[in-house]
Amino acid sequence: MPSRTLQLHKIDDASLLVGIAYPVAALCAVAWGMQPSQLLWVCPLAVFLVAASIADLRTFTIPDVATSGVVLLGLGRLLTLSSLPEVAFVVGSGIVLMALFWIVGEVLFRRLGQEGLGIGDAKLIGACTLWTGPMSIWFVLFLGAVGGIIYGLLQRRRSGDGHIPFGPFLAFALYLVVLAGTAP
Repeated sequence: MPSRTLQLHKIDDASLLVGIAYPVAALCAVAWGMQPSQLLWVCPLAVFLVAASIADLRTFTIPDVATSGVVLLGLGRLLTLSSLPEVAFVVGSGIVLMALFWIVGEVLFRRLGQEGLGIGDAKLIGACTLWTGPMSIWFVLFLGAVGGIIYGLLQRRRSGDGHIPFGPFLAFALYLVVLAGTAP
């Protein structure tokens, strides 16, 4: 007979690090002058980015519900801060970038026989564009790639396996860019 007691899952080091990094970054942003009212957008964003990161670290899959949360919050923020033509341009840019990165990931998969950039990563890039705009997304991609490369090299050295998810690095890079105020 199965136990009816609450089973707590073991918290792995990566999940713990992700769970600590986001609030610490937000506290630093407030200490450096971020308006507390901006946290009304940033805190819910963190929830979806943490969920995406932990899921991707554990399963190499970014749940659609996490990406959808990033999209809906980004769209809500855009609609309150921008004109409709600007919103349309940013949304269109996000769709184009998502499609572009999906195609790149598909080509990599067909050429190498292994996934290098999944559809979840492409969707998250499109969602991130709603927060940064089409110009600043490249900075997010750069920060995410640098973080992923450093982690991948350390991982390969430690365990011999260089396969890592890109989502957590992309998510945290977006969060840092939004906190730093470099996103429009």
